[in-house]
Amino acid sequence: MDEQSQGMPGPPAPQFQPQKALRPDMGYNTLANFRIEKKIGRGQFSEVYRAACLLDGVPVALKKVQDSYPQLCHRPPRRSLRTERPGARWPRPGPRHVSE
Repeated sequence: MDEQSQGMPGPPAPQFQPQKALRPDMGYNTLANFRIEKKIGRGQFSEVYRAACLLDGVPVALKKVQDSYPQLCHRPPRRSLRTERPGARWPRPGPRHVSE
C-alpha cells in the first residue's frame, strides 16, 4: 500500500540542493556546503531556513535577505559563534553567516 491510501501525507517537499560542488576550503562561507531542509520563518526583510552543513552535519539557520533590501547584505559577518549546552533547543548554536 502506498502512503496516500493509508491517510498519510504525500511525499515531502523537494529539498534545495547546492548549486556548486562542495568547497571544504571555504568551510561555512559558501552555500555549496549546506543542504537547505525547509523554510522556518519570514520577516519584513528576510527569510530563515533550517539547513545542515554537508561537511560536518551541524544544523544551522540560514538567513536570506530580500533583494529589495541589499543594504542589509553589507553587514560584516560575525567572527565568533555562540554555542549552547548539549541538548539545548534548536535553532542553536546561533546564526552562521554565509555568502554565495
